[in-house]
Amino acid sequence: MTTKRIRCSCGRVYDPVKRPACPDCGTVNAVLAASPEPEPEAENIARVVDPVPSPPAPRPRPPISPRTIAIGAGALLLLVLVIALNRCGSPKPEPAPAPAPTATPSASSIPSAPPSATATPAATALVEPSATPPANSGILESFDLAAAIAAAAPGATIKVPPGSYPGGLIINKAVRLVGTMGQVFIQSEGRECLSVRAPGVAVQNVQFICNGIGQLAAISIAAGADLSLEACKVQSNTVLGVNATGAIRALGSSFTAVNGTALRLNSGSRSNLTQCSLGESLFGLWLAKGASAELHSCAFDRNGGGEGKGAIASLTAAPASLTAEDCHFTGNTAGIRALDGSAITISGSSFKDNGITPQEGAQLGLVVLFNGAKGSIANCTFDSNKQGVTAVNGSKLQLDKCQFTGGGIRGNEIVFCQPIGVDGKGAVVTVRNSVLTDSAQYAANALDGGTIVVEDTEFSGTHGPALVVGYRGEGPGHAEVRRCRFLHNLTGVGLVAGSSGTIEDSELRENQDGIIALDPKTNVRGTKLKFTGNTDSGLFLRQNATAVVRDSDFMNNARGAIAGVRAKSAERASFTLQNCRFGGSRYFAVGACTLSRAILTDCTFDGTDKQKFFRERGSIIQTNELPSPTPPEAETEASPASEESAEPSVSPLPDSSASPTATPPTSTPRPHRKPTPRPHPPTPEDIRRALRKLLPGN
Repeated sequence: MTTKRIRCSCGRVYDPVKRPACPDCGTVNAVLAASPEPEPEAENIARVVDPVPSPPAPRPRPPISPRTIAIGAGALLLLVLVIALNRCGSPKPEPAPAPAPTATPSASSIPSAPPSATATPAATALVEPSATPPANSGILESFDLAAAIAAAAPGATIKVPPGSYPGGLIINKAVRLVGTMGQVFIQSEGRECLSVRAPGVAVQNVQFICNGIGQLAAISIAAGADLSLEACKVQSNTVLGVNATGAIRALGSSFTAVNGTALRLNSGSRSNLTQCSLGESLFGLWLAKGASAELHSCAFDRNGGGEGKGAIASLTAAPASLTAEDCHFTGNTAGIRALDGSAITISGSSFKDNGITPQEGAQLGLVVLFNGAKGSIANCTFDSNKQGVTAVNGSKLQLDKCQFTGGGIRGNEIVFCQPIGVDGKGAVVTVRNSVLTDSAQYAANALDGGTIVVEDTEFSGTHGPALVVGYRGEGPGHAEVRRCRFLHNLTGVGLVAGSSGTIEDSELRENQDGIIALDPKTNVRGTKLKFTGNTDSGLFLRQNATAVVRDSDFMNNARGAIAGVRAKSAERASFTLQNCRFGGSRYFAVGACTLSRAILTDCTFDGTDKQKFFRERGSIIQTNELPSPTPPEAETEASPASEESAEPSVSPLPDSSASPTATPPTSTPRPHRKPTPRPHPPTPEDIRRALRKLLPGN
């Protein structure tokens, strides 16, 4: 039998014959209940109803299925776990300025303005430029910079947005100004940009520009206050950039005052500058009496003004002190000047292209110590500077492991224009383990009572005398030289004006002259010297100078040692040579010109000299050994003058006043000549006969 399928009110379609009720909602079929079919026969009932019993009525479904509930519960549990893990692994958040309400606030509960910072301020000690602001310092942001400074609590950090702000700011508590991304300018006209009146003030990433006249400073630091600058720039058109009576510390900052002093440290002030620049100023750094400055990896460029009337740094009096390490001084027209007992210490630094051609008013000298000042310079390089380092009037300067290249001015003899100079009574410069190369005029000099001590140092390629002791018109100096080398100079060592020099264990090689001494009272004392390959002379004395040389070698020079100038009695001189050795002299080993004197004791000649001795009339060459016989003509072959223009000697014979040990005339056999008959003496008869011939009438 085929039945018609029906649709239940819940939407389920089913066969009413097989299922008297809806399998989903359990509703009994209304059609079957209202119009039952005729009762079938028994066998039919058994066949139709018995095999398929009617199932129990199902429960009605809830509005949300269990599966949906399980998925939602799992998601909620996972969310709770994630939140819990994040809270355990993250740092405790900073407390908000004001507690946030837990429920949605009503309109009346919303504050009308943000609360002010109430966090506990940090300590008021000096804030390091690179330190991170304390978490509880209170960070303020405002375009009204003056108001922000006034409202800030001690220890607060004020973030300054990019822009330009008026100067005249006064800070009298420990706060920190930090310029945010972009450029922050503080400008002033006729007033200071910033006045610091408290310790612990710090400024970062800010540029200060001061326009005005007179003594107005871009930044001032009062006594007892201190300021820390990081990545700042100070530019002033007045005579002062920073005027500090308190302390200043700067990192990566620059200071400029075109018309005056970039950084002035007054009495009692102290500064510590790292990787800073002080340039294009009349005075880069000024230290008054009692001030001190420490410089680390700083640069000084183009200071001194166009006429060189300023200074890289000026120290006025003791106990002012300057310490510079790994600094660079380039293109400055003036130098570092330390006066009246102040002190400088410079190490690992470079000086390049500094100085100026001498002119009226210029402050000459790259590093100059005056009136008892003290200085130490070590491991520094000096390249192409017009002026050098000098100690004056009782000052003391030490140089160790320094390199000087191309210093001085060609044709200029001013003491301050030499790489190293000593000038004045009591002034002393000590040079050790250094090299001076290609100096324009002199490499070093000492005059007017000054003393230079040189040890383990090399002088080479000097266009004039490498070491000059004394100066005519300025007075004598004194030199002490030990274990040094003088190579390829016009003259190795020159002494004049009554100066004195002691030279020991040193080499004078391939110069035009090894040592020259002239003028009365000028004297040289040499021990263990090597005069080698000098193109004019090893030792040359004139104008009444004297020398004593012991245990030394004169090898392969044009002339070994010579006293006086040929045919000029006013140029006479004298020397004593003891235990010296000669060989390879191109003209002669030892020479004595008119009225000059050479005394040799225990000296030896290896036989390779072209001539042992040269001697003019009135001169003395005295030795304790008889020389090997040489032809008398040989004594006139050489002369102090150049051999191309040499004239014959006045006389090859020794002066009659020579001592018995003086060198005798040479006795080499001469070509045989027929003797001329000698006339007999006249007799009285011969005389009378001659008179009768002369008298008339006989």
